[in-house]
Amino acid sequence: MIRVFLADLTYIFEEENYHKAFFASSPQRQKKAEKYRNLPDQARCIGAGLLLEQSVWLFQNREMQTEDVPNPIYVDLQTFLETVSDTERFSAKQKNAYLSLQYEKSGRPFLEGEGHGGIPYLSISHSASYAAVAVSDQPVGIDIEHTRKISASVAKKILTPDEYLRYTQLQDKAEDQGEYLLEKWTQKEAIAKLDGSGVFTLLPYLSDSSYMQTKGIGIRCFKQPAPGYFLSIAYKKGFT
Repeated sequence: MIRVFLADLTYIFEEENYHKAFFASSPQRQKKAEKYRNLPDQARCIGAGLLLEQSVWLFQNREMQTEDVPNPIYVDLQTFLETVSDTERFSAKQKNAYLSLQYEKSGRPFLEGEGHGGIPYLSISHSASYAAVAVSDQPVGIDIEHTRKISASVAKKILTPDEYLRYTQLQDKAEDQGEYLLEKWTQKEAIAKLDGSGVFTLLPYLSDSSYMQTKGIGIRCFKQPAPGYFLSIAYKKGFT
């Protein structure tokens, strides 16, 4: 079972609200946010961390749909921050999930004992003013990207030859070309997170059908989960 959670972080971009969110965050996330120099990057880091904690609690305590990888579930962080005090923000179950949340040196979040005893796997991503989290009982990777112009030279580096050919065929349709590239970009980033490769030189081939078939990887893409965004989930097929 894979569940996708999405949150608008715009509220946290205001300095007063950022401080409220900062003090409602875990010590690990606070330390990570302090490494950034500007408020928007700090806000994305803190907001994504809050979404992560809320997503774990929702996954473990909410009756979910039976469909695997359903549409994203939207989490209202503004209401959460405005209505729940720092001392009340966690029930006993939430606090247990919060305390077991850890980070690898690479920054990947995980819960102690993931994959055992019902403890889920996690993946997190943020771009512009949105954050996304995948929580699953199987290894998972997620990537969200905001629509932006990406040069043809970059496209050539991240696409396979067949994908790049398709990309060039769309050159008279700038919007379609941009959407095609962003869809492929999020797919590759999600697979890289699932695969643990994270190697840019391998990025072009991560969404190649033969690679995915060999690795037993499935992909689910969401076009416009929020206006101007693409989101992809990568997971292992037939995982038990």
